[in-house]
Amino acid sequence: MWAGHSTHHSSEYFNLSTALRQSWWQALSSFWVYLYLAVLGLPPHMFMAHKSLNTLYQFWVHTCLIRELPWIFEFVLSTPSHHRVHHDRRVHKNFGGILIIWDRIFGSFLPENVATPLEKQHQEEACVFGVSRSLGTWSQAILQSWYWRSIIRRGTNAKSFFQAIRAVTVGPGFYTVVMPRPIRAPASSRDRIRLKSEMGSSWGYWYMVLQTLTSIVVGLCALVVPMTAFGNILLSTVALGSFYIYSMVFDAHPRAYYYEAGRTLILLGLFYGVSSFFSGVTGIPVTMSKSFGTFYLVSTLAVLLRGPRLLGARR
Repeated sequence: MWAGHSTHHSSEYFNLSTALRQSWWQALSSFWVYLYLAVLGLPPHMFMAHKSLNTLYQFWVHTCLIRELPWIFEFVLSTPSHHRVHHDRRVHKNFGGILIIWDRIFGSFLPENVATPLEKQHQEEACVFGVSRSLGTWSQAILQSWYWRSIIRRGTNAKSFFQAIRAVTVGPGFYTVVMPRPIRAPASSRDRIRLKSEMGSSWGYWYMVLQTLTSIVVGLCALVVPMTAFGNILLSTVALGSFYIYSMVFDAHPRAYYYEAGRTLILLGLFYGVSSFFSGVTGIPVTMSKSFGTFYLVSTLAVLLRGPRLLGARR
């Protein structure tokens, strides 16, 4: 389960975007937890209603802007204060999705005023978010697969059959979940945020913002705009490939500029080609293809004219 959920915890920042930071494997690694409900006879529509409510509720608790709610809510419900402790990489506490009373009953509850000195520091400065080992990258391919690789490595290096089973079944916090774990604020911001990246210029910053938003639109078009299966696959590949290259930019990869220049040139030719010759094969509307093509024409010119300094990301 942790292999499927660790991607969600990998962010060293805690805001509403963290709630959307989900794993590709989450459904595959957690569906079996709910199988007993089918055995008990719970109707599917009731399960789906509860599951949807549980997911929607947990969105708003990913914030540092809300300090504490009135005591009755803090006692019964999972609140932003409780969930910040859950995301602190130094403890394994506060697992409740909607109700925190289960953690209180089973001994896995830790209030934030014990975990962090709120009277001295803002939550964002006091809590230490992320996973225990810094992954040192923005790459989704690595963030989505790192713990699976860790399980395989520990399993293959196990000296006995029982150690191999333990590598697969025992996750972090297995033995410490009910232990007292008071924590203190980090000594410096460097201990809190281990992975930083910023663009070397405002041009680069706004360029990456526009590229990211456009890739999101491309991905959404693959989901909602009627087109052929080939068109869906094509746009999905464009979106995923683009995000992979964006991670290279933020990782300050020495060849990131050349990959980005190649990407904009390929997409320029692709979308103009689709609008002129392949619209029937892909089912992508001609107007949409020309709009994306025009955007990538401007992007290509920006990359070529500004040169490598446009994407001079610093770590």
